[in-house]
Amino acid sequence: TVVRRPTPARPAVARAPRLALAYHGAMEQSEFIRLIAEILEVDADTVTAESLLDDLDWDSMSNLSFIAELDDTFGITVTSDELANASTVADLFALTTRGGA
Repeated sequence: TVVRRPTPARPAVARAPRLALAYHGAMEQSEFIRLIAEILEVDADTVTAESLLDDLDWDSMSNLSFIAELDDTFGITVTSDELANASTVADLFALTTRGGA
């Protein structure tokens, strides 16, 4: 006789709701800014292409979220070295087009 033990429940991980973005081969800059605003949990109206990442309180958690979102949503891989060279939202956007920052 096989005795099955109940599997322990995994603890719930709090995650912000994912932004539903339509990917059609090229990401629109306005769509990208909404993604950045979602990662930072701020109003999209406060983020522009010229916004400095330091002024937006961009941190290591933002980097991780950004890398994961681009990979999950768009299939784009960005390295931490590429992110280290980015200082504005426009620099991040350039990474998505493979032009680099």
